[in-house]
Amino acid sequence: MSAMERLTRLMPPHEGAGDEIDWDAVTSGWGTRFPFSYCEFIRVYGEGTIERYLGVLAPDLKMEVDVVQGMSFETLNVRGLWLETRQGERPAEIHGDSLIAWGADSSGDILCWETSRTDPDRWPIVIFRRQGVPRWVVYPDGVADFFLKTFQCEYDENPLSGMDLWGVSAPRFLHWRTEERSWEQGIDPWTGKPNPNAGMFGE
Repeated sequence: MSAMERLTRLMPPHEGAGDEIDWDAVTSGWGTRFPFSYCEFIRVYGEGTIERYLGVLAPDLKMEVDVVQGMSFETLNVRGLWLETRQGERPAEIHGDSLIAWGADSSGDILCWETSRTDPDRWPIVIFRRQGVPRWVVYPDGVADFFLKTFQCEYDENPLSGMDLWGVSAPRFLHWRTEERSWEQGIDPWTGKPNPNAGMFGE
C-alpha cells in the first residue's frame, strides 16, 4: 500500500476535496516539475488545512514577487528567513535560494523543499521552525510520508513548533472552499457548532 493510500485511510478526504491543476503550466512557470507525492496530495485533498493548524498550499502558476499569500509569498518569505539565519545555524546541505514553500502553520513554521536535485521525488523536506532548536530541520520524505510519520510519532521528535499534528489518531483535512462556505453559513467548520462571532463584523 502506498503512502498516499495509507494517508487517505487515516485522514479520509471529504466530498468536494481535491484540486485540478494544470501541471504543465506549473512546470513551465516554475521551471521544474513538483514531487509526485505532493501532486497526488493536491489531486486528492487540494489546498486546505489540517487540524485547523497546517495549511497545504496549491501551486501558483509561476513565481510571483508582488503577492501577499500563497506559494510564491511563502517561498520569498522562507528564502528571506534563510538569509537572516546565521551561517552556522543553517544545515550545510541546504541551498537557501533553491527553497520552495508548500505549507505553513499557525505557529509560523514554513514547510519547503530543497530543490537543487534534478529529480523532484528526491527533494528533501526542509522546515523553518519559528520555535525550537534547531530552527531548520530536514526530512528525506515525500509529503504523504511526512504527514503519516508526524501523525504516528515516527520521527525522533515533533518536526513542527506546535503539537497539533503530533500523535493525532484521526486527523482532519478541510479544503479551503468547504471551510469558507461553512464560515459564511455561520458554522464553525471544525466543531460543527454555530460561530459565536457570526454577524459581529457585518458579514
